[in-house]
Amino acid sequence: MILKHTLIIILLISFYGCEQTEKSKIKTDTLIVENSPPSIKQTLFKGMVSGVETFSECGSGKKLIISPDGENNELEKAVTYFSSKKPGQQFYVEAEGFSSARERPNGKGFDTMLVITRFIKLDMVRSCED
Repeated sequence: MILKHTLIIILLISFYGCEQTEKSKIKTDTLIVENSPPSIKQTLFKGMVSGVETFSECGSGKKLIISPDGENNELEKAVTYFSSKKPGQQFYVEAEGFSSARERPNGKGFDTMLVITRFIKLDMVRSCED
């Protein structure tokens, strides 16, 4: 009889301990999700570029500095190639990315940056008015 009660107590303690471990796992997983950084919303940007440093958004006319931290290789290649054929011309560009802010070098205010995550196209003929 004592053996039977002892066995039941051991099983209950084991079961309760497993349940607590499982609960703490769930809590830990939840904390990881809660502390993970928010995803950045990607936006399709359409506008005009002159060189590989400035972008003028169609519609709003908002000027953005193209961040060197983005995926700019394809954009740089296209602008460099077509600029050699038509120096000083602005080109229509479509790119996916997000805007960010960076403190100005003189410490007075912030600049809005365009961080390109995917270059889509460059068009020599099209403009924002088309």
